[in-house]
Amino acid sequence: MFITLNPGYAGRSELPMNLKALFRPISMVTPDSKLITEILLYSAGFVGAQQLAKKIVSVQSLADILMRKTLISHDFGLRSIKAIVGNAEAIKLQA
Repeated sequence: MFITLNPGYAGRSELPMNLKALFRPISMVTPDSKLITEILLYSAGFVGAQQLAKKIVSVQSLADILMRKTLISHDFGLRSIKAIVGNAEAIKLQA
């Protein structure tokens, strides 16, 4: 059983000590987008997956930075990378 808490946000409180004693704290890290993209590309049959992964992650990162300034919310995370690789695979299979 897992409990995910972000007590630093407004309106949220700490877990009571009697419940906190039942769980171990862990910390999470940001996933390596380049490595995940590279594996997705290799599994889709792309030969130059290392270079492609670097380019895809760079474009996604730049788009995320540029679009943060807008009022519209955009997702440039792993979900969109998976969609890009899926579309590229579909196009590759059509050829």
